[in-house]
Amino acid sequence: MDATRSALASSVLTVFAGGMGGIAGFVTFAQRQAAAINDAVLASPGAASAGDELSTLTLQGMSTLSVVAFFLTPTGLITAYLTLSGLARSVSAAIAEGYGDPVLTAIDAAAHRLGRRSSATRRRRSREALEGPAVPDQIARGAQLGIDADLVIVCARRKTGWDRGTIVHSREQWYRVGAIEERTIRGVLRTLYPLNEVKDHAVFRRQVEYEIPARFLESSTRPAAQPPDGR
Repeated sequence: MDATRSALASSVLTVFAGGMGGIAGFVTFAQRQAAAINDAVLASPGAASAGDELSTLTLQGMSTLSVVAFFLTPTGLITAYLTLSGLARSVSAAIAEGYGDPVLTAIDAAAHRLGRRSSATRRRRSREALEGPAVPDQIARGAQLGIDADLVIVCARRKTGWDRGTIVHSREQWYRVGAIEERTIRGVLRTLYPLNEVKDHAVFRRQVEYEIPARFLESSTRPAAQPPDGR
């Protein structure tokens, strides 16, 4: 109810502002038009012989056209929009639920989208500065990194759609992603995806395809000689 009352008050003020601005703008516009017409008529070589008929008829016709011409000016368009949109919002607020000014709402939404996009771009660039250049993934045994997992995929970039519980399929074997970690390895940030082989027959709701070299699939628990270099 408070929002509806606020919308009604806002729309009424919009109508008032549009009406007052329109009246003031039209008066100024009409005065300029009349002055220009008077100057043109008086400067005409046939003005003296035409007399009052010419000047009166011309002024009346141009005055009528000035009403239409005013609403083609920036001031006329703005005041017409404020008045009409305010009337529509007033009716809506009186009989249903109020809503904001369409143009201002669109501008506000666009500004928020631009702000979110700019913020996301800054965060991405800041993270990429910590991650360094994009390089191929590396795979290690869980024991190498002190993680309770059969395998760990070490990535320079986070993987879209890879969340905890995601099933990773490779060469007729399935692994479940465990608790994802982030570590700094040799000065660069890395995202670690621990994988444990799935040996039950549960329904896989979220699955991704990933190529794991055969040497890792042959024995997921065999320790490797060297940890990933993190480059």
